[in-house]
Amino acid sequence: MDPATVMDTTSRHQAQASKLFQAFNKGTPDTLEELLELFSPDAKFYMYGPQKAPMDGHKQIREGFEGTFAQLKEFSIRILKVAENGNVLFVERVEKFRFKDKHDVELNLVSVSQLGSDGRLVSWTDYFDSSILTELS
Repeated sequence: MDPATVMDTTSRHQAQASKLFQAFNKGTPDTLEELLELFSPDAKFYMYGPQKAPMDGHKQIREGFEGTFAQLKEFSIRILKVAENGNVLFVERVEKFRFKDKHDVELNLVSVSQLGSDGRLVSWTDYFDSSILTELS
């Protein structure tokens, strides 16, 4: 599934996730503001899974995206499944990218995100096998 068309009957939450994936697909520093607008100012983003401390707020989330954009090139996302329960969204996906300009990676992930009353993301947690990236570092 293309991130732009997560589902035909896109909820507000699915639309936010779709916007995040579209901006991340671009993978350029000029998409940082676009990405940050999707998160509430005090959002928590567990980019590296729950085993690592979250990025807390716009400043740390920005730094996380900057670091990611520096290491990942030729980035693409394929959505496999989407499930929603209230203000919580689950997305199963495959991310493909070139890591540190040396390694082609295909990473299976599940993300769980929560939408606040203002329509912005208040939390996002990615779940994946982090040993794949650790082995390549």
